[in-house]
Amino acid sequence: MSKPENKITQSHLFKVIIFIVGIICVGTIGYSLTENYSLLDAFYMTIITITTVGFGEVKPLDDAGKIFTIFLLFSSFGFFAYSISVITSLVIDGKFAAYYRDLRIKKEIKKMKRHTIVVGYGRNGKQAIQELDLYHEPVVIIDSNVIVQETNTEHKKWIIGDATTDEILTEAGIKEAKAIINALPNDADNLYISISAKSLNPDIMIISRASSESAERKLRAVGVSHVIMPEKVGGIYMAGYVAQADLTEFMNHLRIDHSNPGILTEIDCHQINAKHHQTNVENLLSKEQNINVLGVKLNNNQFVIAPIRALAIGEIEKIFIMGTKKDIDELKIRLQ
Repeated sequence: MSKPENKITQSHLFKVIIFIVGIICVGTIGYSLTENYSLLDAFYMTIITITTVGFGEVKPLDDAGKIFTIFLLFSSFGFFAYSISVITSLVIDGKFAAYYRDLRIKKEIKKMKRHTIVVGYGRNGKQAIQELDLYHEPVVIIDSNVIVQETNTEHKKWIIGDATTDEILTEAGIKEAKAIINALPNDADNLYISISAKSLNPDIMIISRASSESAERKLRAVGVSHVIMPEKVGGIYMAGYVAQADLTEFMNHLRIDHSNPGILTEIDCHQINAKHHQTNVENLLSKEQNINVLGVKLNNNQFVIAPIRALAIGEIEKIFIMGTKKDIDELKIRLQ
């Protein structure tokens, strides 16, 4: 959402409205004083004068009324010339369209819940958005570069501004968001945004980029849930191709992708129907022949790989499974 464009458009519209109200007030008061018109007659006379519709006067004007009418006509002519130039400029520049588009986006964002805010539309931010799209996660993007928005046609929910300010975070729906991804290249900005986000929404999950271990420690200290160091992850990934190339390539294919039938995903046990909470993993998934259970996350945040089939669902926070998208979608429907 382009802040500079909004301010220019709002300023012009405000000036036009002020001119309209001002001329009507001056005309109404002027006719009341010069011709002793009632407020309704004075208002009516003002409207037919400034719009030049050609209707007759409420009553014949004396000299003072004629002089005032001439003054009002010249004033309104200047006003209409200014208004036409402003409106023409806004239409030609596309600022009206941008302004109303921004209003529409603002309304849509206010209705959003459990969405993810991505700060920064650089390489990391763009990649994160592409992955979130594959999971059909609603996203609001914050970036300070209006050119990025103008060249992007796929994502519509944009806020153009400085994410280090509470105003921009609030506009992006931080209080209703479930997560925020800080993908800016500057560690200090990511740290400041994380602090602001946590103060506005204490329950929000924060994932932040970091360029050093020192920055990682600071980010974790302020409550960041997950810290990603792109250089470190890239190094681990490249080393994996050397040591276990096929396994690394296999893991790379375990993603939710329409071109790949096999996916690795998680089931949130808190969203499973309560009637399943007393059963164990083996009984819960006994009908699912094409789904493999890889591990679980217990309610105490402990990760368990094996043995897991005897664990009660009530003890588990997340179940990590692998299978086809079709089978997993059917399983989630059955459990919910």
